[in-house]
Amino acid sequence: MDPLPFELVDLILENLDQHADFKSCALVSRAWCAPAQIRLFHTVSALNGVQCLRLHELLLAVPHITHLIRCLDFRIDDRASALLASSSLQLMNRLLYLTFVNGHWTWPGDQPHELSAILLYPIAATLARNPITHVQLYGFSLCKADLQFLFAKAFSLKHLILENFTSIAFDNRPLVEVSDGASVEQLESLHLILNRDSFMLCEWLCQPNCSIDTTHLRSFIISYDPEHNHNCFEPITRILRTAGPSLHELTIGRIRPEPSTQLQSLPWNLAHNPSLRSLTLDLIPDIVYSPSHCPPRPLESAVSLLPRPSQIQELNLCLAMANCDFHTLRYSNHTGWQVLASSLTLEAFPMLQVVRVILTLPVDHLGMIEDLANREIVEFKMQWVLKFLDIREARHHLRV
Repeated sequence: MDPLPFELVDLILENLDQHADFKSCALVSRAWCAPAQIRLFHTVSALNGVQCLRLHELLLAVPHITHLIRCLDFRIDDRASALLASSSLQLMNRLLYLTFVNGHWTWPGDQPHELSAILLYPIAATLARNPITHVQLYGFSLCKADLQFLFAKAFSLKHLILENFTSIAFDNRPLVEVSDGASVEQLESLHLILNRDSFMLCEWLCQPNCSIDTTHLRSFIISYDPEHNHNCFEPITRILRTAGPSLHELTIGRIRPEPSTQLQSLPWNLAHNPSLRSLTLDLIPDIVYSPSHCPPRPLESAVSLLPRPSQIQELNLCLAMANCDFHTLRYSNHTGWQVLASSLTLEAFPMLQVVRVILTLPVDHLGMIEDLANREIVEFKMQWVLKFLDIREARHHLRV
């Protein structure tokens, strides 16, 4: 069969509903030219049990499509969808990106969560068989031995996101030894979003024989609960120490602090990371930007708590944003920025080039706020520039 004209293929792709039946796509795929197939199946998402079934049927009906899939995103919500996803993973051999969300959440019993146990071996085999560089896993319940097994042969892994993991502390199986040639020596970025039961995850990452090697870590994002993650502070310190001078970018965020919890200090002093270039503090919801305090007073104390890596060039401060109209913003008192500027002196931050204030809401008058703030600090003749971004712009510049 001759391939369809490019114009018709483009029209089909532009109007193809994201929830279209995968099997229907497969039936007409033979009439499409190779570039069209590559465009359609490069990224595949199965966001519920029905879509997991459709994807599985597609891969069985048209096996060559597995060679076209580079990015695979699963959302698992029951045992059936977990089994279907496991079967689909066995067919993959050219994946680069893998996202797995275990959405069926229950507290673990005496064994790892049922769906985590179902998915453990298929995901481990997929990591070993495919040149996967990016992995994101959410909602898994695994012990240290399972984590070790999961990543033992992830030879190509460079970027890892682990979110809402629950640790199983009472499983004391020894960690599988990983040979020097099989360790993940080139992991470049690590993103940890902790919950109250993530201690064993952090502890595993600090083990000398951990299958995830953070020695060459360049970017680290840590989101923690100040009320429940005190036991994770020391393991995170060890991760930072292991990364040492390799670490260039660090983001620290606080998850759902109680209203009574004030930002007293940062848990890590970064003394072992002299090469840090970019530091991002996600201070939401601790600090709210509003007309009554521009900048908010707690921000001044937060900046005073900053560590002093001598090479830091970028400082990013993420703040919550109160709803304000043009008139209110225009005639607010912005002199507080002078206090902020006086804390970021040349002596304290000799290499600092830019300070970005990132507001969580889309702001129509962002340019005006930036102008007013810069007028207040111009007399200080700072070596850095002050920029304001709202959440729309920040997504293009930062991973927040």
